[in-house]
Amino acid sequence: MVNIELKGHLYWYANKKKTFSIGNFEGSLENLIMLLKLPQSEVGTLLVNQKKEPLSYIVKDNDHIILIPVVGGG
Repeated sequence: MVNIELKGHLYWYANKKKTFSIGNFEGSLENLIMLLKLPQSEVGTLLVNQKKEPLSYIVKDNDHIILIPVVGGG
C-alpha cells in the first residue's frame, strides 16, 4: 500500500481528494503521476518518506508520497 498526499491545487485532479492510498502499485514516481492523471509539468517537488526523490524513484510498499505543485509568482 502506498499513501499519497496532494498539496496545493493538485488535489483537483484527484476528485478533490487530498490524501488516499493505492494498493499493489509497482513502478516509478513518473508512472504514479501518469496513473493519477496529473500533469507532470505541474508537479514540482516529490517527497518520499520526507526525502526529495527524482521521477525515476521506484515506489516501494508503505512509502508515504507527497506531491507538491510548481510554485510561481513574481
